[in-house]
Amino acid sequence: MDEEREQRWGAVSGFVALAVAAVAVGFERSVPDPDRTPAEVLDFYIRNGSELVAQSLLFVLSSGVLLWFLGSLRTFLARMEGRPARLSSIAYAAGIAWIVLNLAVQAPQIALARTADTGLPPQVAVVVSDIGLGLATIADVPVAVLVTAVAVLSLRDKVLPTWLGWLSALVAVAHLAAWVGVVTDAGPLSPGGWATFVIYPVFVGWLIAITTVMFTHTGGPVRQGGVS
Repeated sequence: MDEEREQRWGAVSGFVALAVAAVAVGFERSVPDPDRTPAEVLDFYIRNGSELVAQSLLFVLSSGVLLWFLGSLRTFLARMEGRPARLSSIAYAAGIAWIVLNLAVQAPQIALARTADTGLPPQVAVVVSDIGLGLATIADVPVAVLVTAVAVLSLRDKVLPTWLGWLSALVAVAHLAAWVGVVTDAGPLSPGGWATFVIYPVFVGWLIAITTVMFTHTGGPVRQGGVS
């Protein structure tokens, strides 16, 4: 298989990951109000246990495909950037950190969905649920690093489309704003607040954009001696 075809298949893996994640979103259930009582939190997981387990399993599968995609993305960015491919490596490392955190987010959800109806104390359910929300908020930082690296490659180094650079900058700012949720107990940026659900589709849009660029810019230049 030649390099151009491999690059296209790498891009396709991004679309596959997004498709699996889209199916997972179909199992989304409205989370309890931020001012929920411990009993309401526990009841949420009791009522929606099967759907939440299915959702987590699909998100885990999507994350596995995204790991493959990140390897392809790193190769693509490094080919466009050239040696020493520093920004490409930063983007790859940040992407791995983001996926690891997203995988960790699924563990509390699976645990609660499987044990909520076994006499679990409501206060324990609140703590475990908040751990998941906290991990999801922390994951905003590596996302911001990932898209910032792409923004620099686009706007400073001019090796990627300018529009992708501005979109990447917007996504970076949005996720850094969401990270404020770590220290916010109430409001739109708090864990589970409405703004966090707006930011997610913005990042999905970015993933579609970078995947499309990968697919259409096959056979791009090898700069400064090629990929390191």
